[in-house]
Amino acid sequence: MLDYFDLKSETAIQPISKSDYNESIENLDGQSIDSEGKTKNRAEQGFLRNSLFGNEKIAECGICGKVYPISFLVAAHIKKRSFYSNEKKLDVRILLCLCVNLAVMICLRKDI
Repeated sequence: MLDYFDLKSETAIQPISKSDYNESIENLDGQSIDSEGKTKNRAEQGFLRNSLFGNEKIAECGICGKVYPISFLVAAHIKKRSFYSNEKKLDVRILLCLCVNLAVMICLRKDI
């Protein structure tokens, strides 16, 4: 499915054996089990969300039409984001407001 939608991740979690896991836990010596890491953020996301939602607390999904709190909605490009130039990634005319429920279902469908 990842190949079908070209959703390969640049991040891979390497498998770890049970014995290696247990050894890592034993070596913590009271330290936190959390670790710091790097993530990529979409620099335009705040701008796009503000363009779509402004100061609104709720909005309508652009596909199903149901009204949700903003925290349940994503700013989605009509096509896969990687197909766009940087200029197009900032074009609010090619965005829609999408509820998280539909975003997940669209990602999981094979027949789109």
